[in-house]
Amino acid sequence: MRRGMTIVVALTAIVATSRTQRAEATFIQPVAIVSNPMGEWSAAYAATNMFDGQGMSTPLSGTSTYTYTHNNGSYWHSAPCVYSTIRLDFGYEVAALNTFYLWSVVHGPYSNATYANVKDFDLDFYRGDGTTAVGPTASFSATISGVVSPGTAEVFPFSDRVDMRYVDLTVLSTQGGLNWVTIGELGFEGVAPEPATLSLLALGGLAMLWKQRKQPYTTIKAERGRLLSGSSATERMSRE
Repeated sequence: MRRGMTIVVALTAIVATSRTQRAEATFIQPVAIVSNPMGEWSAAYAATNMFDGQGMSTPLSGTSTYTYTHNNGSYWHSAPCVYSTIRLDFGYEVAALNTFYLWSVVHGPYSNATYANVKDFDLDFYRGDGTTAVGPTASFSATISGVVSPGTAEVFPFSDRVDMRYVDLTVLSTQGGLNWVTIGELGFEGVAPEPATLSLLALGGLAMLWKQRKQPYTTIKAERGRLLSGSSATERMSRE
């Protein structure tokens, strides 16, 4: 057991060193929606459209352009709603985030719907347990309203939020005060765990499991040896 713990400690040290030495910023998007009280206009306008890359120039980055096509399902369109909070999930604890990118929607022939784009909003960050907050609330006000297509992202920098998994995006208002919300695409800039880092953590867990499974057999083998040794001593004494 002690050797297994030593392996895990050593791997943890390597991981920490790796994260310090290879803290390269990259474009990161959520992988799932945990909750969305504002709903969806229809299945074609799902909230997951906000990070599916549809309409985005490649490679995906904060400088990508977003091209809107009416009724192509490339954006999120909420149901008629009261403004509320969407929880975004990255699927793992991100090492650090420091920038939010927001691409707004040109809503085809319905020009007034352009003003359903997000205006005032908050971002809150949480660790993997979903309850431990990371840093204070970051509050912003978007200025994009009558956007063009293809369009660029509006950029919202904030101080580093480290080791977090969830982001709560709270919509406080839209450009025109409508009772629905539209978002074309969103993303963040930060530092994600290196694939090698994730592999090391997995190997550490396997080492612990291997040690725990091996230990009972080793204990039984040692006990058997002790008993056999005792039997031999008893036999010698009886012969004498």
